[in-house]
Amino acid sequence: MNSKFEGELFSLDLSSSISYKEKKSYCDYITVNGGRISFVLNAKVKFLIRDDKLNLDTYKCRQAFKLGIPIVHTSFLTESVQNKAFKIEKFFIKNKKIEENLRKGIITSDARGN
Repeated sequence: MNSKFEGELFSLDLSSSISYKEKKSYCDYITVNGGRISFVLNAKVKFLIRDDKLNLDTYKCRQAFKLGIPIVHTSFLTESVQNKAFKIEKFFIKNKKIEENLRKGIITSDARGN
């Protein structure tokens, strides 16, 4: 049986307002659904999970932007598992490749903007 996040690598950038227990539950949700967690943000990471839509001036957010890794809200985790027909775009907080493509008039279906 294929899990929703099978083989996908996630990194989390959660604010200090999130309790340890809640952070652990996000990690568990990813791993239970077949995903893996990277504490280091590199090009292998598929999504950076962020809880705060307003403050994107963190090291991980800046690195994700440079690497073209989509920054998505934490609600993406539950919605993507519970709802098979969801639009990932509604969870994007910031994605450099998609922003560049939109400026060029290119609309892609790939979450990375390819």
